[in-house]
Amino acid sequence: MWEVEFVLVSNLREAPRRCALADLKRFPFILYQKGSRIEDLIDRYFSETGFSPKVIMTFDTAEAIKAMIRAGLGISMLPMWIVDADLKRGSLSLIRQRERRLLSRVELVSRKVSRLPHAVQAFIGSARGFRFRAPRLLEH
Repeated sequence: MWEVEFVLVSNLREAPRRCALADLKRFPFILYQKGSRIEDLIDRYFSETGFSPKVIMTFDTAEAIKAMIRAGLGISMLPMWIVDADLKRGSLSLIRQRERRLLSRVELVSRKVSRLPHAVQAFIGSARGFRFRAPRLLEH
């Protein structure tokens, strides 16, 4: 089981680095397509915090979203582990919201069976050794 933090990122010079979500109302947002688990999670978070982003584009992959954000087309909310390297390189900037952080739990589950295929065993072994690390950048 892992806890994943979702963060706001942008490459817009005029975007604030720390603000309330309401302060981002005038900015364009690029988010995941409707129907994905991640989109549902982000949509519920925005609804619970009373924020309605101005969504101008949606994509089904984080890489497509990051490409648009790096091009300076808007703001997005993405899992930290997906944008960590971009933040360190400076190709994306973090926007810290005053509202509570969006955290999600990812769990790996499998059925108990007498014999697991080797590929599944290898995947489980790799997953058990994987650790999401929260960079110092995000310490609140």
